[in-house]
Amino acid sequence: MSNFIEGYKNLIKKKPYLESVFTISGVCIFAFLTAYICKVYSTEDVKDTNLVLNEEERNYYEGNYDEAIEELKKKEEKEDWPISLMKQSKIQAVKGDILESNSLAEKAYIQSRISLDENRKLKNKDEVAKLLNDISFTYIMNGEVSRGIEFGELLLDEYSDNENLKKTLATAYLANGENEKSIEILNSIDINKKDSYELSELGELYLISGDYKKAIELLKIAYKEDNTNVNILAILKEYSENKNLRAFLEENEKDSINNIFLAQINLYDEKLHDDSIIRINKIEDESLLKKVLELQVSEKDSDEDRSSILLKEIEEEYNETYGGAYVLSRINIKNGNIEDGIHYGNKTIEFNENFGKAYGILFSEALKNSDNIADSIGTYLREGLEKSPYSVQLIKEIANYYKEKGELLISYNYYKIASKLEPYNASNHINQSILEGKLEDVSVAKNTIEDAINIDKENSDLYNFLGVIYLETENSEEAIKNIRKAYELNNDNIKALNNAAVYYTRYEKNIFRAKENIDSAKDMINDNVELKLKETILKNQSLINKTYEEVQNSDSDNFEIENLELLI
Repeated sequence: MSNFIEGYKNLIKKKPYLESVFTISGVCIFAFLTAYICKVYSTEDVKDTNLVLNEEERNYYEGNYDEAIEELKKKEEKEDWPISLMKQSKIQAVKGDILESNSLAEKAYIQSRISLDENRKLKNKDEVAKLLNDISFTYIMNGEVSRGIEFGELLLDEYSDNENLKKTLATAYLANGENEKSIEILNSIDINKKDSYELSELGELYLISGDYKKAIELLKIAYKEDNTNVNILAILKEYSENKNLRAFLEENEKDSINNIFLAQINLYDEKLHDDSIIRINKIEDESLLKKVLELQVSEKDSDEDRSSILLKEIEEEYNETYGGAYVLSRINIKNGNIEDGIHYGNKTIEFNENFGKAYGILFSEALKNSDNIADSIGTYLREGLEKSPYSVQLIKEIANYYKEKGELLISYNYYKIASKLEPYNASNHINQSILEGKLEDVSVAKNTIEDAINIDKENSDLYNFLGVIYLETENSEEAIKNIRKAYELNNDNIKALNNAAVYYTRYEKNIFRAKENIDSAKDMINDNVELKLKETILKNQSLINKTYEEVQNSDSDNFEIENLELLI
């Protein structure tokens, strides 16, 4: 760590403006980003940490978006190639001005065609493909999926060997529900000479497309090539609610690598948690991935001593791998050890500069620890997604970021994409539906949940949320029907019990049934229940119990209870 601190001091000497803006707990977050910022922002291979950022770059990474745009406008006037124009489009998207972003992207495309027509030989083919891919990507993430597809297909005819364009177009097809077209694109990508991380990326795309055989085949090859590739576990964890994937793996669960994959998928399912531990104990390969699985178990069980031992082992054995550095960075940032988190975040990108989750997860999480630069979080989420446009984890992070900022339409666009890419995750549909209810009307929100139920008829959370929608629209009969269905599918659905209690107070005026349900919900509270959920149930129980006592001590059974909260 002393070398890192020394490097930080040298950086501040060369860029004194950084100290006041970016210092967090005595450590400059920007220090571990600087070496890679210019590479992310341009096509040049820049790795000099002493390079001073220009005004446009500095403002962009500080979150001063209007200032960055003004600098880009000055550059735009002197350029025949619309790179500065496209950067403006990107920044407008990060700001939340989708209409302006799309307008600038279209203008950039027109100018690029004019420039190419005038002198095609002067343009590097990769540079051209990158710009055009950025335009397609921008349309897709701005909610113009069909337009992005149309543009991407046009480009693919001309740049058929560009794999980034293929991945972007495959993602667009998935977001549009055209899985077969996505698979067709993926099948055209040559997997030879791909490293472990690249294979895991393709594996994720096949997984989203529904080709589980090809997805698992690629993830297995990726594991065999590098058993420190933590992206494999990150992918499996993200899709752990996909019952079809679990069923596919269980068909050949004696396979040693399938066993590792099932251990990750089952780990966060309360009913399969013990099964996961048994599987982890059976893993013979003493790899980083096994230690990460063990670390997840110890954290879930709040075993701090075991977690400390595992972290020390990971630091000693795997700190010189991108996977080990990523795990160490995330855990340190999570525990508030920002200095060490920054150090290992730096190493993560040093070992794997294409790892989108490092930009979108590590960097944004570190930035959240400072009120001074919170406005630049969108920058790093965007950079991460550009590296991995198909990452549902990053898409949901961005959706939540804009929801918290009050940019509901932008958040909705991202949740809508997440729902298509990960249809078996109820929370995606629920978040999309909530935003539809706010942006459009409740009938649209209801239709979204009903469509989701048609995909996954055994999902208790979806029925519970549909019941809430009916409660809010005064359709009590359909409300209790769906809430009961939610509980029937999952007797541990604490939200359904809470909502049933609200129903009995509001419509049947049955304080006894209400008390029975809310007391059952309270009895289910344990260390794994979220604080907000726990607080809501305890508050509702207090209000219902108070009314219960009043009814017991009076001659009338008429009552009204205000401020009871529903849970979704």
